[in-house]
Amino acid sequence: MKTFFGNGSGSKFGKIVAMDRFDSGRSLSPIQQVEAYWTALLTGEADQRTPIGESEQFYAALQLQKVDTALIRIPEAPHGIVGRPSHLMAKVDNILAWFERYRTAES
Repeated sequence: MKTFFGNGSGSKFGKIVAMDRFDSGRSLSPIQQVEAYWTALLTGEADQRTPIGESEQFYAALQLQKVDTALIRIPEAPHGIVGRPSHLMAKVDNILAWFERYRTAES
């Protein structure tokens, strides 16, 4: 028997789920569709819901696919990155910088 463990918000995540067919659980993982993404990853270093290692793994997978991406780590921030005003400011500043990077002269 194989198992799948995840930490996301989905109903099957956050617990170990036994599966007769491992592929059915594996297909739920965002890492399986990494080629469909182009984004900056903002992650709180104190996030217990989605540990920093998962963000680092996803970031590495995006780099292997040659996706334009960035990994932005907010020190001591929990999931949602709003634990303190400084966390929220860092989150907003980085989101605005990401959009500014792709803004065209016409927009």
